[in-house]
Amino acid sequence: MLLENDDLLVKFKLEGSEWTSLYDKRRQIEFAWQGKSEFWGGRNPTLFPVVGRLWRETYRHEGREFRLGNHGFARNCEFKLASQTQNTLALELTDNEKTRENYPFAFRLTNTYSLSEKTLTVTKSVFNRDKRDIPFSVGAHPAFNCPLLPGEKFEDYRLVWELEEDLSRLKLNPANSSFERERESYGRFKEIELRREVFLKEDTLVFENVRSSWLKLQGPEAGLRVSFSRAPWVGIWTKGDAPFICLEPWQGHGDFAGYEGEFGEREGTIILPPGTSFDFTYEITLE
Repeated sequence: MLLENDDLLVKFKLEGSEWTSLYDKRRQIEFAWQGKSEFWGGRNPTLFPVVGRLWRETYRHEGREFRLGNHGFARNCEFKLASQTQNTLALELTDNEKTRENYPFAFRLTNTYSLSEKTLTVTKSVFNRDKRDIPFSVGAHPAFNCPLLPGEKFEDYRLVWELEEDLSRLKLNPANSSFERERESYGRFKEIELRREVFLKEDTLVFENVRSSWLKLQGPEAGLRVSFSRAPWVGIWTKGDAPFICLEPWQGHGDFAGYEGEFGEREGTIILPPGTSFDFTYEITLE
């Protein structure tokens, strides 16, 4: 499956509703990370019904205990083609016997992709098919080649916010893959130079309450902008010396260490009434 215009060629697969190529036709540049298994096999997984990791990979709901792995199950599910036009593609996941084993709710998750010039717009829509409220988090995890061109290196790139940000972050404890409750000031920046040692030490940078509506990956010759109007948290991640960077707008985040409360009371969890939808949109513009 693919979407194509004069500027972009985007290829998709049903497994995980991931795109496998984000190709600039005019400059002949592949922007999408290709999921090389020696580093990280993912590309841009959909995070649902949790973002990040639950404490001990379990949650509680109405006196029962359930298990969910890191970032939930949607990333490993087979989506179905819901609709396709010349510029738009919609892929859909509906609850089934397997999903209800550890997420006992009726839902429909639709990822809609649309092209306009050099911009790919992604909308993740969660519809409550149940007769009760459903709790969930949802997020994006797009990974981009970094560097983008031969002869460049990771450290040639920088991240640029729309506005100067007084950044506060959730600090991840690598010993238990959970967040510490106390926030940490990261400083006042408009630009962040990419350095391997930062991610080797911190693993993931998770910023909250940013004022900017976009974050740009800027290289010597090419770059891209990720725009988001509703993203209480933004994650930035790479793995070791892998040649990619993830820019991740989130609606929700992983558990704090030791959290054993109700799933619906987790910070960032969305409570959706029956018969209603929650839409989360972001855009990727090649520059």
